Amino acid sequence: MCFYDLNQWSCGDSKWGHFRQHCSREYRTGESCGLKLVMARYQMEEKCKCCQKMETKYRRIRKEQERINRWRKEGGRSASI
Repeated sequence: MCFYDLNQWSCGDSKWGHFRQHCSREYRTGESCGLKLVMARYQMEEKCKCCQKMETKYRRIRKEQERINRWRKEGGRSASI
């Protein structure tokens, strides 16, 4: 049970951070026992990279849908995506 930092983003996703301390079960130098305990938890204000990418894609799709709806309302316009 070695100790690591835990990074947690505002979207709820988390990721293990830096190694901090060995436990008493590990006797080999430079090795960890494989079990992870949280030494410190760091709250990140931004969202994770996956959520940021999804937001960008959804924003792009929403923008295109708005353009298509606007073209339909205008009528008589031959436009394509």
